[in-house]
Amino acid sequence: MSLIDTDTPKLVYSVDECADLLGIGRSLAWQMVRQGQLGSFKIGHRRLVAWQDLEAFIANRREVAQEDVA
Repeated sequence: MSLIDTDTPKLVYSVDECADLLGIGRSLAWQMVRQGQLGSFKIGHRRLVAWQDLEAFIANRREVAQEDVA
């Protein structure tokens, strides 16, 4: 089951769009990209996040949260 609506035509998101989707601030989203927690790549001068990387980040955070509870 996909955590992100894959019916949308967007294959990639800007870091700012990821921040909006995750409900976090832009600076935190950029920090996660810099630290490698959220996968990204560059096209020209733009830093982009593939929907698969965003989905993997969410799945990983869910696993970590479940381990913390156990």
